[in-house]
Amino acid sequence: MSHEGILALVDMLGLATPTVTAMAGGRTNALWRVRDGETDLVLKVFDRTRGNAMFPNNPACEAIALNALAQTNLAPKLLKSLRTDRAEAIAYEHLEGTPLERANGSLLSALSRLHTVPPPLGLRSIACGETDLLAQGDAFLESLTDPLSRSVARKRPEPANLPNRGPQVFLHGDPIAPNAIQGHAGLRFIDWQCPAIGDPVLDIAVAMSPAMHVAYGNRPLDPQEIDDALDAYDAPDTIARYRAFRPVLAWRMACYCAWKAAKGEAIYGEAAEAELRSS
Repeated sequence: MSHEGILALVDMLGLATPTVTAMAGGRTNALWRVRDGETDLVLKVFDRTRGNAMFPNNPACEAIALNALAQTNLAPKLLKSLRTDRAEAIAYEHLEGTPLERANGSLLSALSRLHTVPPPLGLRSIACGETDLLAQGDAFLESLTDPLSRSVARKRPEPANLPNRGPQVFLHGDPIAPNAIQGHAGLRFIDWQCPAIGDPVLDIAVAMSPAMHVAYGNRPLDPQEIDDALDAYDAPDTIARYRAFRPVLAWRMACYCAWKAAKGEAIYGEAAEAELRSS
């Protein structure tokens, strides 16, 4: 987005003498830090071309999620939704703290708390039966003929008659470690552009995903780290369900990564292989 376009959005915030600095870390959307006196906020400008079936990119849904979480200490406070004829954006409070590098018990504990919050109206619902997950993977591989995609397709799990429906909870949608900010007030999640209602194993699978760790420049968790993190999620039945669904969830993630690699994002080829090795 042009410098003039950013300034037009900043003007809509009604600040007296704001300073605007581009922020690193926004892989899908552009982030700007805006400060004026005691005001310290993040301006998130959405790129609606970047969404996909697994990770949509919806500013209205992010606003819904942040409003629903305003009293939970799980997310930043939403300050304003903004729209011009060229852009959609939100402004939310800047969180002091450090993004996690890898999933751990703090992240899984925070997910456990999120999954007890009543989901708001207006969010998409995600199906999580075994057949649904396999079909989602098939859709990512459709029409792809490169060697990686063919290799992933050959590793499609055989149906195992897993239970079709778990609890329906408030999902973050993309709770990877870099979207979890550890600060003095505890751990809070950012990047709520793809929240949903669905089975909690979907969030757990993304948080624990070897592919997502590799895609963001970190090594996957080892078996002991996996057990330690999952022990912090306060719902043993859900963790048992996650472990049962792990092969199907991993294959679906590998399909997504193969699709991303086929679109030119090379790191996702390595990510797909890491996901399949762990399943």
